[in-house]
Amino acid sequence: MRIPLAVEPRILTALARSTYKWERVYDMRTSVERANSRLDVSFGFKQHSIRGLNKRSLRCILALCVMSCCSAHVKLVTAQMTLTTFS
Repeated sequence: MRIPLAVEPRILTALARSTYKWERVYDMRTSVERANSRLDVSFGFKQHSIRGLNKRSLRCILALCVMSCCSAHVKLVTAQMTLTTFS
């Protein structure tokens, strides 16, 4: 018996929840949720006083650049620490 996905899309997903592909997709979703949360809380986008789409877009791009640079710095530092530990 086949049940169409339109009946209950939250339970009947296109990917089976027990597969590795589901885990990868779900992990990507959770990482995006973490990034959105950081933008809201840490960079102050939840309670903002910016007016205008251009100003808000610029501030969002700058915040994403800062997050990207911080991530790259952390990866670089951890790589250097592992190199010095095993050398």
